[in-house]
Amino acid sequence: MMWVEKYRPKSVEEMVGNEKVRISLISWLRKWQKGSKAALLVGPPGIGKTTLARLLAKMERYNMVELNASDTRTRETLSRKIGEATRSESLVAQRTLIFLDEIDGITGRADYGAVEFVKEAVRQSMNPILMAANDEESDQVRKLGEVCQVFKLRPPPPREIVMYLKHILEEEGLEIGDERLSEIAVVCRGDIRYAINMLQAGLSESKERSITTQESITLFLSSKDESEAMDALSMYPGQPRDKVREIFSSIVRSRVRGEKRGRMLRCISDADILLGRINATGNWRLLRHLDKILAGCMIRELRGEKIAYTRESIPWELQVRIWNRSKRLKEVYGLLAGMLRTSSSQFVSGFLPYISVMLESGEFAEKISSITGVGTEELDLLKEFGQI
Repeated sequence: MMWVEKYRPKSVEEMVGNEKVRISLISWLRKWQKGSKAALLVGPPGIGKTTLARLLAKMERYNMVELNASDTRTRETLSRKIGEATRSESLVAQRTLIFLDEIDGITGRADYGAVEFVKEAVRQSMNPILMAANDEESDQVRKLGEVCQVFKLRPPPPREIVMYLKHILEEEGLEIGDERLSEIAVVCRGDIRYAINMLQAGLSESKERSITTQESITLFLSSKDESEAMDALSMYPGQPRDKVREIFSSIVRSRVRGEKRGRMLRCISDADILLGRINATGNWRLLRHLDKILAGCMIRELRGEKIAYTRESIPWELQVRIWNRSKRLKEVYGLLAGMLRTSSSQFVSGFLPYISVMLESGEFAEKISSITGVGTEELDLLKEFGQI
């Protein structure tokens, strides 16, 4: 059984960190009356916003109407989903708590009056409304501020995470060194679910297993069968999204080409889609399928290949931008290299660092753009890429 499910908090008191915020939220709900402000939980993914909302409803004996706002973006849809709950008082003992998760997911053109509907609903609702958002700097959080009492959840400090992991180990009758527990507490960056998954993945009943990210990925890339690949992936000490990125970086920097490379990248894409679904739904039970997808799909392609572990020095976000525009960038490299009578590779290694500095000058950038037809977006990317 996955420990993240086995040790999921069963009460508000069992949650890790943010004790003062939890107490204040309980007070808000107990004092709520028609016309009171809504509550808005703000904090990074994995910190326990949804869990806190569900446990709060259970604790105070509320029936909870739950809705993911990022999937319900228009005024009409929101009205259809929660309109009745905002207008009706329960005739039975159990009251209703309306929970709108990922309220910062209502963005841009998809808004269509949704934010204004929520503000109106807060003012008129016969039942308390609790919302959650990942980004406290988002436009939605700012717009809803006038009708909400904001509760900011912060990642629990490593010492509290270590204490909780020790509690789990005691329940399981297992032991692990304090140094390893501290490493997990730091790497998980306040995400309790990741910490528990890392702890379970790094232990067996008979011995402690400690391994670096490079060793884990290297073992995976050289695995002879699916079982060996699964073992290597299970020992990865970092977060799942970083595991997928490290495998991706090693594949794209390898000499594997053609259809085999394409099949490998499709395997990684499937794993990435699963992670996206987990983040969107909060269904962390799906995480147990991640290693199965990577190992089962890629082991056939890895046989006979000698792929070395390669960590990209370029930040991930910039990698994505570069890969998404790689065709256009190669054209730009070729164009500028031709003007300088050199090869594309020599342009990137010898000229680009200097040109990126010169592009800081708006006048130079305009001149390059007018001569070559290269757009502002490509020039900005060249400038950023050249300064790495």
